[in-house]
Amino acid sequence: MRTKRGIARLLVVLATVAIGFHSNAYAVKGYSAMSETENFHSVTRTKVFRHRVVAPWTAARLKVAMRVDTGGAMVRLIDAKGTTRWEKVFEKGAASIDQTFPGNGDWRVELRLEGATGRYEIHLIAV
Repeated sequence: MRTKRGIARLLVVLATVAIGFHSNAYAVKGYSAMSETENFHSVTRTKVFRHRVVAPWTAARLKVAMRVDTGGAMVRLIDAKGTTRWEKVFEKGAASIDQTFPGNGDWRVELRLEGATGRYEIHLIAV
């Protein structure tokens, strides 16, 4: 009987933790990040990724690797105050960024694809 109660409590804790995390964001002791990778073909859409940077972290590290075969793409990093901290338009070819921006709070990465085919990897890491 005690074992069943213990298992039930464990399941409740695990379910609570699982519900608390966003599908593409994860946090582990000493590490907090949002990560998204996708191959896309003839796509026109806007996606928004969010990640919260809180103590003990004091900055957001943006890593983007983009390959555009056709069409175009735009990536924008927006801080908790709504200020655009970084923006880049990607046309045919490949490019990447790995840059750190100071600040806490809720960060957003906006990805706009316009008739685009290619691949992206976007990581926003609390540092």
